[in-house]
Amino acid sequence: MMHDLVRRGTPATLLYSVRSLEEAAFLGELAALASKGNEATEGRPGGTDGGASGSEQPKYRVAAAVTGPLHQSAHEPASYHRGRLSSDVILQAAPHAAACDVYMCGPPAFMAAMEEQLLAVGVAEQRLHTESFSF
Repeated sequence: MMHDLVRRGTPATLLYSVRSLEEAAFLGELAALASKGNEATEGRPGGTDGGASGSEQPKYRVAAAVTGPLHQSAHEPASYHRGRLSSDVILQAAPHAAACDVYMCGPPAFMAAMEEQLLAVGVAEQRLHTESFSF
């Protein structure tokens, strides 16, 4: 999905939550894709959010959150949040979250917790799109 969004020039923020960085499938590839998309739009109109949030935000972002123990990993992003994805973390990564469509995928308990946080930051329920899976 992120490949398609970058190809079409549609701004996107991916919030990626894992227990450990070792479980972070494709995190490095996704971060590189976001970086490449930002480089391609740098200096062009629409290359950032235009400062609407009070600062120039990149058009594509990947924000990782790690909820479990930290171990050295080949997938370690340059920066990540330690802990769960809270409303504060969501707004820091996606200041305009309330105006966005949100696509969620994960286990039912995770998605229920995320739905609560997303509603708290003003995302309308009809803008939440889900796909569930279990381990």
